[in-house]
Amino acid sequence: VVYSPPEFTQEAIPAFLAVSDYEIMASNGNTTILFPTVGPDAIASSDLTSWNNIITLPVSDPAETEWADACYGNSTWVLISKSGNCLYSVSEGVTWLTSTLPTLGLGDEWTSLAYGNGVFIAVARNSSKSAYSVNNGGSWTEVDTSIGDDDWVDITYGNTTFVAISGSSHTIKYSKDNGVTWIEGTLDTSLDSTVNNWTQIKYGNGRFVAVSSDERSSVYSFDGVTWYESNLFVKGTLLDYGNGVFVLINVDDGVCCQSDDGVNWRRLDGEIANYTALTFTFDSVFNKGYFVTIDENNNTTKISTGAKAFARVRIDNTKVTEIGMQQTGSGYVNAPTFTIIDPNNSQEVVTQVRIGEGVLGSPTFINYGL
Repeated sequence: VVYSPPEFTQEAIPAFLAVSDYEIMASNGNTTILFPTVGPDAIASSDLTSWNNIITLPVSDPAETEWADACYGNSTWVLISKSGNCLYSVSEGVTWLTSTLPTLGLGDEWTSLAYGNGVFIAVARNSSKSAYSVNNGGSWTEVDTSIGDDDWVDITYGNTTFVAISGSSHTIKYSKDNGVTWIEGTLDTSLDSTVNNWTQIKYGNGRFVAVSSDERSSVYSFDGVTWYESNLFVKGTLLDYGNGVFVLINVDDGVCCQSDDGVNWRRLDGEIANYTALTFTFDSVFNKGYFVTIDENNNTTKISTGAKAFARVRIDNTKVTEIGMQQTGSGYVNAPTFTIIDPNNSQEVVTQVRIGEGVLGSPTFINYGL
C-alpha cells in the first residue's frame, strides 16, 4: 500500500506593525512569541492568523539588552540575553520577572537555551561556563567545565540527555545529570574532519539530529554519545522537529529539506526567503501543526508538512480484508492518493480515506476487489 506524502504548503501570516527586529521565536505548543533582537517589544499569536498580542518586556536599558534565545518548559517562558540578563514568566507571558545568569569573561556571550526534565540549561560561546536553573529561571547555578574550544552554539534535550554542539569544531558535550556534570564527545564520523561549522541540533523521533552550514552529511544519534552519518549531503542554519519530521532550511541557497529520521532527506518545493528563525507550534483553533518562520523583513510564514503514512494489507481468499496502519502519518490537510499494488488483481479495491486532525485511520472499504 502506497500513500502520497502530506502536501507541502506555505502561507503568509498577515503583516504586523513591526516595532523591532525579531530573530528569536519560541512556542509553548499553542502560542508563539516573537522576541526582539534588542529591547522590550515582543509579540505573540495563538491562532497563526495574525500577530495581535503585544508583550512589553521589563527592560531597564533596551539599547544594552541583546537577546540570545528563548524557550518554554514547565509552564514557564524563559528568555536570556547575550550578556546574562534573564526574564521569565510563569503567567503565560502576562508578567515577567528578572534574574541573572553567571558572569562571563570579556567577549564571551550566552547563546542557547534548552529545557528538559524540570531544568533549564544555558550555554555560551567562547566560554567554559554553562548554567542551569531548577526553579524556572528564578536563579542559576554556574558550572565551569572546559571542553574542546568551548564554542557552544546550540543545545537541546532528549532521552534524559542534554547535548550541546560547537560551532567551530566537531566537539560536543553532553550531560545525563541535568547539567551538573558534562562529558566530551564528538560529531566527527570520519567523513571529513575539516568540514564542521555545526549550526543546529534538535531531538525528535527518538534521536538527536545535528546539521552544519557546510555541504556535508547531517549526523544523528540515539543516545547523544555515538553518532552516525545521514545518507545525503544537506546543509542549513535553521532546524526544528514537529509533525513527525525534521525540517531544515538553508537560506543561502533557498532550499528546504525534510526528514523523518535524520538519515534520508528529501527536498521540498517552496520559496525560501532569508529566514532568521524557525519553530514548530499548533494553532489554537484547529489544533493543526505548523512550522513558523520569520524573515529579515519581519514577514512571517506558516509551513505545513508532515510524515508520510504507511500501511500493510491482509488478503484472505484472494480478497483484501484489512488494511492496517503501520504509520498514521501527520500533517495531512487533504486526503492523499492511495494505491494498492497488485499485478494479478482482476478487480480494483475501492476505499475511502479517513482523515482527522492531520493523521490517517484505516480506510473504509467500498469494494474489496479480487
